[in-house]
Amino acid sequence: MHLRRQEANIRWPITRKGTAYVVRTVCDPRKSIPLLLVMREMLKAVRTNKELKKILNRKEVLLNQRPVFDEKAVVSIFDVITIVPAKENYRLNINNKGKFIVEKIAEKDSGEKITKVTSKKLLNNKKIQINCFDGINIVTSEKMNTNDSIVIDLKTRKILKVLPLKEGSKVEIIKGKHIGEIGKVEKVGEMIEVKFDGGKTTIPKNTVIVID
Repeated sequence: MHLRRQEANIRWPITRKGTAYVVRTVCDPRKSIPLLLVMREMLKAVRTNKELKKILNRKEVLLNQRPVFDEKAVVSIFDVITIVPAKENYRLNINNKGKFIVEKIAEKDSGEKITKVTSKKLLNNKKIQINCFDGINIVTSEKMNTNDSIVIDLKTRKILKVLPLKEGSKVEIIKGKHIGEIGKVEKVGEMIEVKFDGGKTTIPKNTVIVID
């Protein structure tokens, strides 16, 4: 099912003129964008849906180091898109205007991504299943808290590092007036205090992702 171009989420960096309809994402459009829009509207790597389907069938596009075959595939914040023939890697991010952007990254950085822990569940074997904001679920014995971030190896899907939300943590703001800003956590309580270039703000924990 498609969506009228004029009704697309304001985070999607697409022109208001063009095809009458755009592909719809199955996930929250504030957190993700369909692969077709990334490839056609943002990277200008294809002109049509038909062109994209052809290169997907040839396994020329990887999403988080895995071949992707559906042009409607969901691309979330910090996901990695690889265009195999061009040997180019990009990471989805968000700018200070609240729009999704793609940032070109080096090949050495394309094998991992950061994601945020949104909930945890204790399993029968005393291991923990962690659920992340981009839909990734991992069973682990590592200790971490909700709102911490983890760095994942995209090939093995193993946790490389835990990035706790604490004083001194570097965070990116993903919601609200200061969206896209990167700052340092100065205080953690029910809310967190973040200092960034040009100011300071107190915001809920669910509005940031720890990036370092």
